[in-house]
Amino acid sequence: AYWHGKPKKDLSYIPITIEPEHEMWGKILEFHLNDYYNNPSTYLLAELNMKVYRFEKFLDETPIGRAIPLWMGTGFESSLFGMEQKYTSDKDPWLGREPILKNTKNLDRLSIPDFFKGHIMEKVHAFFLEIKNRIPSDFNVIMPEWCRGPFGLACHLRGMDQITIDMTEDSTFVHDLMKLTTDARKKWSKQRADFMGVPIQVGSLYNDEVNVPMISP
Repeated sequence: AYWHGKPKKDLSYIPITIEPEHEMWGKILEFHLNDYYNNPSTYLLAELNMKVYRFEKFLDETPIGRAIPLWMGTGFESSLFGMEQKYTSDKDPWLGREPILKNTKNLDRLSIPDFFKGHIMEKVHAFFLEIKNRIPSDFNVIMPEWCRGPFGLACHLRGMDQITIDMTEDSTFVHDLMKLTTDARKKWSKQRADFMGVPIQVGSLYNDEVNVPMISP
């Protein structure tokens, strides 16, 4: 998620490009992850301190940029559909264990999320406005990207074990669910691009369940 410079030649050390997870950043910079994900002031201070620490301590020529990207946790896309994220002081948030689609008939009740509405997006917009009001005008706050692949999101909404069964027993439902998660990303990404005043970005696929390596043959 971060640009890293090309190390200089003939260095006396071996340059290693790394990016700690937030759990490690919390320990290094002494902030609680529960506050980081729920308090815009804590989030902004942590992000700025990460930039400085990265520049001073990591020997990979990473510059300090003026962008403040918003990251709301690995369960962000699923929370757009109403799934709950769990927060603790020292761990990154993750989804509750109960999938939202316990019954295939509930798919008709699942609506495509809106970039401007719903609990999680209202929180995102509140973060955006408060951080934007606290930083210099030459800094830029960047809205979260939709990073989860359509199948990965479908696995979250239905549950990994159940969607594996569905692929054998109810392929029509799986196709309908995949269409929903795909259409949702397209609509949300268009709304995000319009809000940010940028073209729609090339889609990212962040997680391993995109090609399902955790399900054995």
